Amino acid sequence: ARAGAMEPSMLLAGLQRTDDEGVLFQLELLEHLCSALAIAESRDVLAVFDPSQYLPALCKILGREVQIFPEVPGLACRAIRNFLSLDPRLARIAVRADAVPLCVGALALDGAPGQPPSEECASLAESAVKVLEVLCRREGRQVVQTAPCGADGALAALSAFVGAADGHFPADVLQSALAAARGIVVACPADESRADQAVPMLSRFIGDSDRPRLQHAAVQTLASVAAVLSAARAKDPLRRLA
Repeated sequence: ARAGAMEPSMLLAGLQRTDDEGVLFQLELLEHLCSALAIAESRDVLAVFDPSQYLPALCKILGREVQIFPEVPGLACRAIRNFLSLDPRLARIAVRADAVPLCVGALALDGAPGQPPSEECASLAESAVKVLEVLCRREGRQVVQTAPCGADGALAALSAFVGAADGHFPADVLQSALAAARGIVVACPADESRADQAVPMLSRFIGDSDRPRLQHAAVQTLASVAAVLSAARAKDPLRRLA
């Protein structure tokens, strides 16, 4: 049966398949799921597409080492993003399904330095950043615990992404990366080395008056970094004297 005629239970079963024949149909199934979630007018659709079942299935597809169709990872990540857009509280389920390391890994862009990434890579990275923004805002501590190399690894990946993506991605995607970084900084103990990672990523946008929203996001994140460090020094007399 084609995806458009499938019952949600059959759609889920198709996404959960790992055999070669089943995987061949997952591109179409993912397109159908993304469309259904995107046009949903309320959270009522979640009663039809059970997030506790769909999010783990989508993360398994996203984490598959070999992809027959290059568009599949981007579609799987977009579906996760659509679920979180409908209800950000689903972040906890996504984190438990290993969305964090998968999305952090998806921030690595292909192509030569200074050149735009491939369409499939760009689509995947854009959705991954949007997912991380929600996860870092809602479940910051869990993100820090599950990210590869912890907070430092996540910030390094976001910083590298921002540096490579500026000029190739819309401003709202870069804003989401800064918002994710802010969530990580706020969620973990103060650390000067962590601040050193975040500041260069932010400083490139502080004076960017041509993109005021991006500039504002950078200022907000920098203020959060400063507040966390200041609070830590206020609690530690020896650091306060440093």
